[in-house]
Amino acid sequence: MQAVYNYFYGEEASTDREYGKLNLTSHYLVDRDGTIYQLTPETNLNRHAIGLNWCSIGIENVGGVNGNQDLTDAQLESNEKIVRHLTSNYPSIKYLLGHYQQDRTKKAGLWKENISEYYADKPDPGPVFMQSLINKVNDLKLVTFPIIEPS
Repeated sequence: MQAVYNYFYGEEASTDREYGKLNLTSHYLVDRDGTIYQLTPETNLNRHAIGLNWCSIGIENVGGVNGNQDLTDAQLESNEKIVRHLTSNYPSIKYLLGHYQQDRTKKAGLWKENISEYYADKPDPGPVFMQSLINKVNDLKLVTFPIIEPS
């Protein structure tokens, strides 16, 4: 957990990209036991989802590395709490999606990135977790994207 926290909480995170050091962070980080850490205020613009930073509030979960769908039930419950908190405080929130669904936002007109080749294909949090989260907050009537890309 400490390594993940340090990665997102630092002022500058070193990257392998040609653009050098970038401030990479998320608004929330959820540990495997469900503990929620708020890393930055919800009103801050954070670099956590290329193309969506301008309009998104980021939740990262410890785990799910390399596409593993190993996030816990405690993380699911905490993600639900965060989504409910956010939609209560910001009624204009309309969308709910995982990083792995970011390509779908291009078709919805949400994607904005000035450097066209700047892209990261993130596999998290995965379709099993997203479907479970969508089911838990279904009453909020948020716009969601297909869980699995059509083949």
